[in-house]
Amino acid sequence: MRILHILKITRMAGVERHLLTLCPGLRQRGVDARLLLLVERDRPMPEYLRECEQRGIPCQSLLIRHDFDPSLPFRLARAIRQIAPDIVHLHLIHAEIYGNWAARRAGVRQIIVSRHNQDAFREQRWLRFVLRQLWKKVTAAIVIADHLRWQVEATERVPAAKIHRIHYGLAAADHPRHFALRNELGIAEEAILLGCVCRLMLQKGLSDGLLAFDRGAPSHARLVIIGDGPLRNSLEQQAATLRSRDRIHFLGWRQDATRCLADIDILLMPSLWEGFGLVLLEAFSTGTAIIASNVGGIAEVVESGKSGLLCPPGDIEAFAEQIDILCADGALRSRLASEGRHRFEQHFTAAKMVTATSALYRELLEARG
Repeated sequence: MRILHILKITRMAGVERHLLTLCPGLRQRGVDARLLLLVERDRPMPEYLRECEQRGIPCQSLLIRHDFDPSLPFRLARAIRQIAPDIVHLHLIHAEIYGNWAARRAGVRQIIVSRHNQDAFREQRWLRFVLRQLWKKVTAAIVIADHLRWQVEATERVPAAKIHRIHYGLAAADHPRHFALRNELGIAEEAILLGCVCRLMLQKGLSDGLLAFDRGAPSHARLVIIGDGPLRNSLEQQAATLRSRDRIHFLGWRQDATRCLADIDILLMPSLWEGFGLVLLEAFSTGTAIIASNVGGIAEVVESGKSGLLCPPGDIEAFAEQIDILCADGALRSRLASEGRHRFEQHFTAAKMVTATSALYRELLEARG
């Protein structure tokens, strides 16, 4: 069984990391999972290609010249025909539009689309019309959280029978607690360390997070922001105006982000909307307590008051209050971390995700004979 995953890639984010877990897991189970990346000329993503090679994932790239690239469907169809997959699995909007047509032109009749986020741009009338036509040729849809069903069913009119919910999963982290990050930044071991690990963009609500930390964190608490993105300059400027400015550290993008997470006491995730939040599973796995927004897929991953503390999105005072409570209560941090680790092992392992995905592939192929 050969499965070809197609997506446009411009950075290492949740979907890209998800496929670095899913594809090797499928290959270990005898599924020939491969990747075809649509890349821009000035961002060929060689580091992602190297990561695929290290993980044993056959991967190749194809140039996408612009968002509207009339030649791409034909070039993509030729590449698909050479790979000869049994199923084409599409991720993100460019792959959905170009890959659907190209797969059918290449003779592939089993097409799966994964929906990873609640994208506001999909509400545009012209795009809804285009997607509704494309869905008619799609065999199945995978949503990573139940709340995404609404957009797929109501907005794009996909029959409920086509939709399958498969949560993200991760391999258990082997990162015991250490103090390397604290030593690097000159932070005392007894200090409470909060962290945001994400792309610095509007969706992540980091401006609210900075204000909440400034209002709610005690003087011995520090905040590290791991990641990069279009809002970094404005967030650094905002942080410079706060009373706690000397206790806020912007670290940029880190290759060792998961290792850093193991050194953080509290993950702060004030997202305004979220498809799932893969970093939540990393926090569960590394034994890090969580304060996050009660929005989107986060509410499906974190049980409020049990495996984490949830606040209304955009409610700075609520976040500040929970930061104050959790910084002061080490026993509560330990209990949340323990419950989170248990929830991860019960529901969100890579093995569960791979099992469910491979089962869907086999079901679709068997149905077609």
